[in-house]
Amino acid sequence: MVGKRLNVFLVLLIAVPSLYAAVSPTPADINATSKELGKGTVTFLQNLQATLQQIGPALSAILFVLAGIIYAFGQLQPADARGKYQAWSMGLIVGGFVVGALSIAAPTLAAIAGGLLT
Repeated sequence: MVGKRLNVFLVLLIAVPSLYAAVSPTPADINATSKELGKGTVTFLQNLQATLQQIGPALSAILFVLAGIIYAFGQLQPADARGKYQAWSMGLIVGGFVVGALSIAAPTLAAIAGGLLT
């Protein structure tokens, strides 16, 4: 059984590099592919920017409201459980600030990243 696996491994070890060498792209193909990849990355970042600008403020507000609800619920709990709920609510508040900051800074970040990729 081990010998059979070893034989299969050795065949693959020899076959895969030779297949790659048979279909290896030319430098012109690599350059064209990298340009297309750069354009696709810029498009992705522009779409991400638009998405953040649309849902970012609403998501930030939802996180703040949810943090308030969890904090209020935590005040009804015993002291040992209260700390857990307060930690959750603080994490949600920080998340709300981060999402809000990213939704405001998304155009600038996308312009910087797009300038680096083109």
